[in-house]
Amino acid sequence: MEWISVKDRLPEDKSWDPYLVVVQTHGGLLPDGCYRHIDLATFMPAGEPNEKEFDQGNTAYWEFDGREQGIPFFVSHWMPLPKLPELVRNGL
Repeated sequence: MEWISVKDRLPEDKSWDPYLVVVQTHGGLLPDGCYRHIDLATFMPAGEPNEKEFDQGNTAYWEFDGREQGIPFFVSHWMPLPKLPELVRNGL
């Protein structure tokens, strides 16, 4: 699998499956003010104006579990997670 730039395309499905994403946060204590890391996130495509209770209007966004929402972040690349290994009958 290869990384996909958000400039090239975004995920298209509404599966609620997480993706691996490259995240850059701003405002840190590092010399260049940035911190770059890999994280898990769910892509939330832009909704229709009258879609159910979780509608965010026409704005697509990345949802991070446990993320401090006050810290600005930018997703630059993403990729689907690899398939999970098949489990053996006697455990892992």
